[in-house]
Amino acid sequence: MTGATFGRKGLAGASPAPRRAPVFGQATRADARPPGEDDEMARRREAFIAAERARRGESAAPATLAHARAQSQVIEALAAALRPRPPETFEGKSYPIAFLLWTLFGVAGAHRLYLNRPISGATQAAIFAISFALVALGHYPAFLGLVFCTLWMLFDARLISRMSKARR
Repeated sequence: MTGATFGRKGLAGASPAPRRAPVFGQATRADARPPGEDDEMARRREAFIAAERARRGESAAPATLAHARAQSQVIEALAAALRPRPPETFEGKSYPIAFLLWTLFGVAGAHRLYLNRPISGATQAAIFAISFALVALGHYPAFLGLVFCTLWMLFDARLISRMSKARR
C-alpha cells in the first residue's frame, strides 16, 4: 500500500487515477463557478453598497451638523489640555523646585519648609538631625528615626501635589 492508494477501497492492486496538479492562478474544479455567477455577485454587492450609502445619507444628514459641532468641541478641549503650560506655582513657589528639594533633601524636610509648612518641616528636620547625630555617636536604635524620616519622605511624594493644590 502506498500513499497514492491509501484509503481507496475496492481498488486493491489497481493503479490510482492520475491527478493533474492545478496550474498556478487557475481555479480547481471545486472552486470553479459558472461564468455568470461572479457578474451577478458583483451587481448584488454594488446594489447593496448603494442602498447602504443612500440609507446613511438620508438619516444622517440632520445629525451631521450636530455631530460636527460636538467633534469640534472635543478637539478644542483636547487642544487646550495639550497646550504647554508654565510650571505650576503656588504663592510664588515652583512645583519642580519643590520636587527637586524633595529628591535631594526630602529626609530632612526641606521641601516642606519650602512649601510654607514650617511646623512639619521643622519637625522632620529635627527628627532627622537628632537621629543622624545619635547614629553617628553609636546609638544604633536611632536608625528607627532615620527609617521614619525616609518613610515620611516617600509619603510626601504624593502629598506635594496635594499641598500645592491646597495653596492655590
